[in-house]
Amino acid sequence: MPRFALVVVTAVTSLTVATAATAALSPPAYRARANALCAQFQRLEHPKQVSSPTTKSGYVRLVAGTLALTRRRYAAFRALEPPVPLATRHRRMLAVVAREVTFDRQLLSHVRSASDPARVLGASLGPGLALYGQELRAWAAIGAATCARGSLSIG
Repeated sequence: MPRFALVVVTAVTSLTVATAATAALSPPAYRARANALCAQFQRLEHPKQVSSPTTKSGYVRLVAGTLALTRRRYAAFRALEPPVPLATRHRRMLAVVAREVTFDRQLLSHVRSASDPARVLGASLGPGLALYGQELRAWAAIGAATCARGSLSIG
């Protein structure tokens, strides 16, 4: 069975950090807060070289963990209060992350019902990476360098 660089997801409930709604931030303060959040998520997403899951339940756990983390990322980014000059770009970024949540949710459903979950996961790699690239470009448009760098490595 081929080896994949899979994202090992650690569930951290305290990650909804102190991003509660505050007064509108300046663009530099917003970017700093966004970059701090992204750095926290990137530590959780730090990829490790592991064997591909060998059972259906292993694939389900992998995708369910990814979905849980994507939902946490969306909630944390949604809690950010963008300054007016960045509000449109922030909404665009949120729309991409929302599509990632939908993608991960649909992938989990497909993996659960698949007779060959490895094939389903493999077929999702291209579209998933394309969506992730959209998120990185959205962060670059905002000017949040840590977020725009991302953390995913495949290989």
